[in-house]
Amino acid sequence: MPNKPITSEFLAAQAAGSCRIEGLKVSAEEERLMSDIIAGRVDAEAEIERIVQACKATNKNAT
Repeated sequence: MPNKPITSEFLAAQAAGSCRIEGLKVSAEEERLMSDIIAGRVDAEAEIERIVQACKATNKNAT
């Protein structure tokens, strides 16, 4: 049986599946983002900063 190439989509699905096993919710959009980061299409550091800023803004509005 020939081996399939390991793609960024496959790796993202594996990571998302592991998260789900642990009880974390991973949306299809988040799984696509994981794939894009793995493939190098998205800068992980920039995405982390965007998430941090969004959380800070949410927390600032909650107080």
